[in-house]
Amino acid sequence: ADPPLDRFACVRHICLTMKTATVRDLRNRLPRIAAWIEQGQPVEITRAGKAFAHLLPAPPKKSRRFKMPDIMTRLDQTFGRTCYDSADVAEGLASCERQDAAATIPCYDSADVAEGLAASRGDLS
Repeated sequence: ADPPLDRFACVRHICLTMKTATVRDLRNRLPRIAAWIEQGQPVEITRAGKAFAHLLPAPPKKSRRFKMPDIMTRLDQTFGRTCYDSADVAEGLASCERQDAAATIPCYDSADVAEGLAASRGDLS
């Protein structure tokens, strides 16, 4: 009931997947053998018909897992290339202070920040 055992399947697999070269081949045909290795194929080196070494391709260089973000591009996408002078900043702060309390973006002046810090430290008298 068992399938017939193929003793030569392992040998056939190795012969089909691994190239072999002799010491003489290494000396005389190194560029050809190097091309095999560059293609990712392992090469078995034989001397007097017996394998004594395996040449394997170098493992691929690992790429960096973390790529540094391009900060300037992100800033340009977020804020654009606009520059604000002090008058524009003062006008923006004044409009922020005029917003009502139900606004989604709270604005605080320096007195509010100082008072909040004092309250969190317990310095409020």
